Amino acid sequence: YGCATPSVSKTNGLKSGFYYRMGAGYYQDGNYIMAMQEFIKAARYNPYSAKNYNAMGIVYMETYREGKAVSCFKKAVSLDGGFSDAYYNLAVIYVKRGLYGRAEKNLKKALANPFYEAPFKSYTLLGKIYIKERKFDKAEKVLLISGALDKKYFRTYYYLGKLYFLTGKQAESIANLKDALKLNPGYVPASSLLREIYHVHYGQVNRKGEK
Repeated sequence: YGCATPSVSKTNGLKSGFYYRMGAGYYQDGNYIMAMQEFIKAARYNPYSAKNYNAMGIVYMETYREGKAVSCFKKAVSLDGGFSDAYYNLAVIYVKRGLYGRAEKNLKKALANPFYEAPFKSYTLLGKIYIKERKFDKAEKVLLISGALDKKYFRTYYYLGKLYFLTGKQAESIANLKDALKLNPGYVPASSLLREIYHVHYGQVNRKGEK
Protein backbone atom coordinates (compact mmCIF):
# COMPACT_ATOMS: atom_id res chain seq x y z
CA TYR A 1 0.00 0.00 0.00
CA GLY A 2 2.47 3.07 -0.21
CA CYS A 3 4.96 4.30 2.28
CA ALA A 4 3.90 6.65 5.04
CA THR A 5 5.35 10.14 4.97
CA PRO A 6 8.12 10.41 7.61
CA SER A 7 7.20 12.59 10.55
CA VAL A 8 8.53 13.71 13.91
CA SER A 9 6.88 14.11 17.29
CA LYS A 10 4.93 17.26 18.02
CA THR A 11 7.57 18.30 20.56
CA ASN A 12 10.41 17.91 18.07
CA GLY A 13 8.40 19.73 15.44
CA LEU A 14 7.93 22.67 17.78
CA LYS A 15 11.62 22.68 18.71
CA SER A 16 12.57 22.60 15.04
CA GLY A 17 10.31 25.55 14.33
CA PHE A 18 11.78 27.48 17.26
CA TYR A 19 15.38 26.97 16.11
CA TYR A 20 14.42 27.80 12.53
CA ARG A 21 12.96 31.13 13.62
CA MET A 22 16.05 31.83 15.72
CA GLY A 23 18.23 31.09 12.71
CA ALA A 24 16.14 33.34 10.49
CA GLY A 25 16.58 36.17 12.98
CA TYR A 26 20.36 35.74 13.06
CA TYR A 27 20.41 35.56 9.27
CA GLN A 28 18.51 38.85 8.97
CA ASP A 29 21.08 40.42 11.30
CA GLY A 30 23.93 39.16 9.12
CA ASN A 31 25.20 36.73 11.78
CA TYR A 32 25.68 33.74 9.50
CA ILE A 33 27.61 31.63 12.02
CA MET A 34 24.82 31.71 14.59
CA ALA A 35 22.19 31.35 11.86
CA MET A 36 23.80 28.15 10.61
CA GLN A 37 24.06 26.73 14.11
CA GLU A 38 20.34 27.30 14.68
CA PHE A 39 19.36 25.87 11.28
CA ILE A 40 21.43 22.75 12.01
CA LYS A 41 19.57 22.34 15.31
CA ALA A 42 16.28 22.78 13.46
CA ALA A 43 17.23 20.04 10.99
CA ARG A 44 18.34 17.77 13.84
CA TYR A 45 14.89 17.96 15.42
CA ASN A 46 13.09 17.67 12.10
CA PRO A 47 15.22 16.10 9.36
CA TYR A 48 12.16 15.88 7.09
CA SER A 49 11.58 19.64 6.81
CA ALA A 50 12.74 20.92 3.43
CA LYS A 51 12.86 24.52 4.61
CA ASN A 52 15.57 23.68 7.15
CA TYR A 53 17.90 22.46 4.41
CA ASN A 54 17.00 25.34 2.12
CA ALA A 55 17.91 27.76 4.91
CA MET A 56 21.24 26.02 5.47
CA GLY A 57 21.89 26.16 1.74
CA ILE A 58 21.26 29.90 1.65
CA VAL A 59 23.82 30.48 4.41
CA TYR A 60 26.35 28.31 2.58
CA MET A 61 25.66 30.26 -0.61
CA GLU A 62 26.09 33.61 1.15
CA THR A 63 29.43 32.44 2.58
CA TYR A 64 30.82 31.17 -0.76
CA ARG A 65 30.51 27.46 0.01
CA GLU A 66 28.50 26.64 -3.06
CA GLY A 67 29.23 22.90 -3.09
CA LYS A 68 27.62 22.49 0.32
CA ALA A 69 24.80 24.83 -0.72
CA VAL A 70 24.00 22.63 -3.72
CA SER A 71 23.85 19.55 -1.47
CA CYS A 72 21.41 21.29 0.89
CA PHE A 73 19.15 22.56 -1.90
CA LYS A 74 19.07 19.10 -3.50
CA LYS A 75 18.14 17.63 -0.12
CA ALA A 76 15.34 20.21 0.17
CA VAL A 77 13.78 19.36 -3.19
CA SER A 78 14.16 15.62 -2.50
CA LEU A 79 11.98 16.16 0.57
CA ASP A 80 9.56 18.53 -1.14
CA GLY A 81 9.35 18.24 -4.92
CA GLY A 82 7.33 21.44 -5.13
CA PHE A 83 9.77 23.64 -3.21
CA SER A 84 10.18 26.41 -5.78
CA ASP A 85 12.58 28.54 -3.73
CA ALA A 86 15.08 25.70 -3.47
CA TYR A 87 14.91 25.05 -7.23
CA TYR A 88 15.51 28.77 -7.80
CA ASN A 89 18.48 28.78 -5.44
CA LEU A 90 19.99 25.81 -7.28
CA ALA A 91 19.52 27.68 -10.55
CA VAL A 92 21.33 30.76 -9.19
CA ILE A 93 24.41 28.64 -8.46
CA TYR A 94 24.26 26.87 -11.81
CA VAL A 95 24.08 30.21 -13.62
CA LYS A 96 27.19 31.38 -11.76
CA ARG A 97 28.94 28.22 -12.93
CA GLY A 98 27.80 28.68 -16.53
CA LEU A 99 25.66 25.54 -16.36
CA TYR A 100 22.72 27.14 -18.11
CA GLY A 101 20.96 23.91 -19.08
CA ARG A 102 20.82 22.73 -15.47
CA ALA A 103 19.72 26.16 -14.33
CA GLU A 104 16.90 26.28 -16.87
CA LYS A 105 15.62 22.85 -15.81
CA ASN A 106 15.47 23.91 -12.17
CA LEU A 107 13.75 27.19 -12.98
CA LYS A 108 11.10 25.37 -14.98
CA LYS A 109 10.55 23.04 -12.01
CA ALA A 110 10.15 26.10 -9.78
CA LEU A 111 7.61 27.59 -12.17
CA ALA A 112 5.64 24.34 -12.40
CA ASN A 113 4.34 25.01 -8.88
CA PRO A 114 1.09 27.01 -9.20
CA PHE A 115 1.52 28.26 -5.61
CA TYR A 116 5.02 29.66 -6.16
CA GLU A 117 5.05 33.05 -4.44
CA ALA A 118 7.82 34.67 -6.51
CA PRO A 119 7.60 33.33 -10.08
CA PHE A 120 8.86 36.64 -11.45
CA LYS A 121 12.31 35.92 -10.01
CA SER A 122 12.55 32.66 -11.95
CA TYR A 123 11.28 34.27 -15.15
CA THR A 124 13.88 37.02 -14.81
CA LEU A 125 16.69 34.54 -14.22
CA LEU A 126 15.51 32.62 -17.28
CA GLY A 127 15.75 35.90 -19.18
CA LYS A 128 19.34 36.31 -18.04
CA ILE A 129 20.15 32.79 -19.26
CA TYR A 130 18.55 33.40 -22.66
CA ILE A 131 20.50 36.65 -23.03
CA LYS A 132 23.72 34.77 -22.27
CA GLU A 133 22.74 32.21 -24.91
CA ARG A 134 21.75 35.02 -27.31
CA LYS A 135 18.20 33.69 -27.53
CA PHE A 136 16.83 37.20 -27.56
CA ASP A 137 13.22 36.45 -28.53
CA LYS A 138 12.88 33.97 -25.66
CA ALA A 139 14.56 36.41 -23.30
CA GLU A 140 12.13 39.20 -24.14
CA LYS A 141 9.13 36.90 -23.72
CA VAL A 142 10.03 35.69 -20.22
CA LEU A 143 11.17 39.13 -19.06
CA LEU A 144 7.90 40.71 -20.15
CA ILE A 145 6.02 37.98 -18.28
CA SER A 146 8.11 38.74 -15.20
CA GLY A 147 7.36 42.46 -15.50
CA ALA A 148 3.64 41.76 -15.76
CA LEU A 149 3.73 39.58 -12.63
CA ASP A 150 5.67 42.07 -10.52
CA LYS A 151 6.32 45.66 -11.56
CA LYS A 152 8.73 46.38 -8.71
CA TYR A 153 11.46 43.80 -9.35
CA PHE A 154 14.37 45.96 -10.50
CA ARG A 155 16.38 43.11 -12.04
CA THR A 156 13.66 42.54 -14.63
CA TYR A 157 14.08 46.09 -15.94
CA TYR A 158 17.86 45.77 -15.87
CA TYR A 159 17.83 42.66 -18.04
CA LEU A 160 15.28 44.19 -20.38
CA GLY A 161 17.64 47.17 -20.64
CA LYS A 162 20.55 44.87 -21.37
CA LEU A 163 18.53 42.91 -23.93
CA TYR A 164 17.47 46.04 -25.80
CA PHE A 165 21.03 47.38 -25.68
CA LEU A 166 22.31 44.20 -27.31
CA THR A 167 19.58 44.29 -29.95
CA GLY A 168 20.17 47.93 -30.86
CA LYS A 169 17.03 49.40 -29.27
CA GLN A 170 18.74 52.19 -27.37
CA ALA A 171 15.64 54.19 -26.36
CA GLU A 172 13.95 51.10 -24.90
CA SER A 173 17.19 50.14 -23.19
CA ILE A 174 17.57 53.54 -21.54
CA ALA A 175 13.94 53.60 -20.38
CA ASN A 176 14.21 50.19 -18.70
CA LEU A 177 17.57 50.94 -17.09
CA LYS A 178 16.12 54.14 -15.67
CA ASP A 179 13.17 52.14 -14.29
CA ALA A 180 15.61 49.72 -12.65
CA LEU A 181 17.43 52.62 -11.01
CA LYS A 182 14.20 54.21 -9.81
CA LEU A 183 13.48 50.99 -7.93
CA ASN A 184 17.07 50.49 -6.77
CA PRO A 185 19.19 53.65 -7.13
CA GLY A 186 22.31 51.86 -5.95
CA TYR A 187 22.19 49.04 -8.50
CA VAL A 188 25.63 49.39 -10.12
CA PRO A 189 25.12 47.13 -13.19
CA ALA A 190 22.23 49.32 -14.36
CA SER A 191 24.03 52.63 -13.79
CA SER A 192 27.21 51.30 -15.45
CA LEU A 193 25.34 50.12 -18.55
CA LEU A 194 23.44 53.38 -18.75
CA ARG A 195 26.72 55.34 -18.67
CA GLU A 196 28.12 53.06 -21.37
CA ILE A 197 25.13 53.71 -23.63
CA TYR A 198 25.40 57.48 -23.19
CA HIS A 199 29.15 57.38 -23.77
CA VAL A 200 29.18 55.07 -26.79
CA HIS A 201 25.95 56.02 -28.53
CA TYR A 202 25.35 59.65 -27.70
CA GLY A 203 29.04 60.46 -27.61
CA GLN A 204 29.31 59.30 -31.21
CA VAL A 205 26.24 61.32 -32.18
CA ASN A 206 27.71 64.47 -30.65
CA ARG A 207 31.05 63.98 -32.39
CA LYS A 208 29.32 63.51 -35.73
CA GLY A 209 27.32 66.66 -35.10
CA GLU A 210 30.49 68.62 -34.44
CA LYS A 211 31.77 67.74 -37.90
